[in-house]
Amino acid sequence: MDEIETRPPRDRHELDAMLRTGFDLIRTVAPGLRYRLVGTAAASLQGFDLPLGDIDILVDRRTDVDAVAEALADLPCATAPQWLPSAWQYFACYVLDGVGFSVSTVEVPCEEDGWECQGPGPWQHYVTVDWGGTASTACGWSSG
Repeated sequence: MDEIETRPPRDRHELDAMLRTGFDLIRTVAPGLRYRLVGTAAASLQGFDLPLGDIDILVDRRTDVDAVAEALADLPCATAPQWLPSAWQYFACYVLDGVGFSVSTVEVPCEEDGWECQGPGPWQHYVTVDWGGTASTACGWSSG
């Protein structure tokens, strides 16, 4: 498969629209999905002014990645669900109107809670953010 080019969301308004569209699709297959929005999208929704990257969603289980992949199956697929051994994560990436929309687990053994995407931290330390009139959970910091 040829590599699919992606771009970041242009601004906060486009980020809101992308999240709304993506989660409308996800809710049809995984209505109670437990997730955390992480990375630059999470930071932007918390009011930080920084260049946006893609949209990154952290989930607990590989079956959650597979459910999101099923929900986004009609979108172009940049990376089908797969184990990335060097990153210790099960990962998939789809392209929504040119923007990368990724979902992954992070399975690095970790007891500390001070990491954005590993260990118990993202599930214990998060904030609720609003996008397009929808409340969502996001990690309290950004990996940039």
